[in-house]
Amino acid sequence: MRRWVGAAVVAALLALAIFGAVKVLRPAALPGGDAHVDGPLLVSAAPGVSRGGMDAQIMGEINFDDGCLLLAGHLVVWPNGTEWDEAATEVVLPNGSRVGVGDAVSGGGGYPRVKDFAAGKDPYGVYGDAGTRILRTCAGPTGEVAFFNEGSEVELVE
Repeated sequence: MRRWVGAAVVAALLALAIFGAVKVLRPAALPGGDAHVDGPLLVSAAPGVSRGGMDAQIMGEINFDDGCLLLAGHLVVWPNGTEWDEAATEVVLPNGSRVGVGDAVSGGGGYPRVKDFAAGKDPYGVYGDAGTRILRTCAGPTGEVAFFNEGSEVELVE
């Protein structure tokens, strides 16, 4: 009987640990609402629809590949307030900093697959037709997307 109770406790703790780990993999700001496309950028919804965040450090160099703006080879979902400056071909971060092709940036977030970051919604529908084209063309073979947490300070890496 003692072994059975001990095994049940271990199983319950393991299930709790797994559930907690899965919860951490959810993006900080769920696409939807005012999630939008700005040029080649996918921009997440405004603060207020947050469910926590992911614990990875996103870091890499910005580059264009076949019409896709990528960060270390991944399509990016930028935090709300990020804009695209078409004339300068630069990303304008929420803090006003400007970064372009060849610059490296860093911030908190994670790498969910496209099918996982839309929180039960059609991931190809939350950004409309332009976003669907970007997601299908640029997400790559794994479907992983560099997703900056809402509220994460995206910074230029010197």
